[in-house]
Amino acid sequence: MVSASVKGGAITAGNLRFYGNGSDVYLTYLGNENVKLEADFDSDGTMDSSKMTNLAALN
Repeated sequence: MVSASVKGGAITAGNLRFYGNGSDVYLTYLGNENVKLEADFDSDGTMDSSKMTNLAALN
């Protein structure tokens, strides 16, 4: 699943879902370079881990 809003060449909103082998990771752009990372380690639909960070920390 990928959805994003772009204005003037910059991401203004959106989220990405990364499918793994029995797990999923979600990255949601919150604005002002901030993102939320969530992980569902057993793909049961319940987030097992959540962390707020910024885009620079993901480099």
